[in-house]
Amino acid sequence: MSKILIVEDDLNFRKTLVMFLSENFDLVEAENGAEALKILESEKDIDLIISDQIMEPINGCDLLKNIRQRGLNTSFILITAYGSVQTAVEAMKLGANDFIQKPFSLSDIKRAIERVLEVREDRGLSLLDIKLPIVTKHPKMITLLKICEIIARSDCTVLIEGESGVGKEVIARAIHSMSPRRNGPCIVINCGAIPDHLLESELFGFEKGSFTGADRRKLGKIELAHNGTLVLDEVSELPLNLQVKLLRVLQDRKVERLGSTESQEINFRLIAISNKSLLKCCNEGKFRFDLYYRLNVMPLFVPPLREREEDIPLLANYFLKKFCPKFSTLPANICEKLMEYDWPGNVRELQNACERVAVLSQGGIGINENMFFSDEIQNLGISVDKLENFATDSAPTVEVSDKNSIMIKVGMSLEEVERILILETLKVTNFNQTKAAEILGITSRTLRNKLAEYKRLNLI
Repeated sequence: MSKILIVEDDLNFRKTLVMFLSENFDLVEAENGAEALKILESEKDIDLIISDQIMEPINGCDLLKNIRQRGLNTSFILITAYGSVQTAVEAMKLGANDFIQKPFSLSDIKRAIERVLEVREDRGLSLLDIKLPIVTKHPKMITLLKICEIIARSDCTVLIEGESGVGKEVIARAIHSMSPRRNGPCIVINCGAIPDHLLESELFGFEKGSFTGADRRKLGKIELAHNGTLVLDEVSELPLNLQVKLLRVLQDRKVERLGSTESQEINFRLIAISNKSLLKCCNEGKFRFDLYYRLNVMPLFVPPLREREEDIPLLANYFLKKFCPKFSTLPANICEKLMEYDWPGNVRELQNACERVAVLSQGGIGINENMFFSDEIQNLGISVDKLENFATDSAPTVEVSDKNSIMIKVGMSLEEVERILILETLKVTNFNQTKAAEILGITSRTLRNKLAEYKRLNLI
């Protein structure tokens, strides 16, 4: 049976909690923070501390800070007064596992206890255990990922902000994958991609007959996230009327489908994502302050790619290897060129550029630095003698002299480019088909078939 320390200076309220929880838990009482610290010196097997915030001489946050300074990792739930969201945010940063606002029902605190103790039994996975494309060596990103590992073990709400394309959804999925909820669903919904009149039914679901066309019951995304994680992407685009409904769901942990008079209890973890500053949206009257404070329990900011330029070569090599398995490593001069660019579309833009390069470079043609930039594609003027090798480290290379250089012009078909490259490679190898096939990265049989086809078509 789990042992819980209840720290509350209101005797009547403390006794009420004890009576309600005594059947399921082993309980210890303290009337203030100072007494709680004395108890922790002798009681070494406390699994959870439930503490009020407003106490003398040591309040709840100071008690938590003192506990963490002593190196104790005991789970902690803070009880705060209604509206004291800033205090709750501070507590989560200090290492609280959850908080609950007054007034609350006894069933609310029981559910909070069950969530925290469930997480305590399963500390989740680390980044080494999950398979997600998080490639970085930048100090800010490494710190961010370490924080993600820590907060994944709790159920606290997370707000991830950052420019479009920096990888916010990847971070959200990493948190889910490392959490005890990893075996549950991870439901992602883009609030900006769904028309306002449809978004309510997508989020909350509906009953059959609740509106014209509702010919069946449909569960909403919030309800589908039960026992898992709900990711609200572009949460800044959520209409104000739905912000009110979402706030009520977060407070009550219950959802009511459209056309229903019954509420469904749900157990989910919320991760909100925004490419805009939610605080700025609040100041502009486009987002509710009360919802912002509810979402901003654990704020994370993903820096843009231009501020972590050392990650650019790492990501480029990763994506090129993904799109072209034979790829080895980008040469230094191309890496320098990529690091000079601002990448306003961030990681997504770099990924798209690498996919473009992989397509243009098929057949062993190689990589030209201008292939990475869409405004340069029509002016490539690709010349084989200027291309970097795009084969594996073990593959041989070939030098093409100026007199043997070939020009590939925009408008040529891939078949024509392939034929020219094959014939020029044969010239360089003195028509040694085995060596030419090795350089081209194809089998000798494929090369013979290509040559036979060229002869049949009178192309050689």
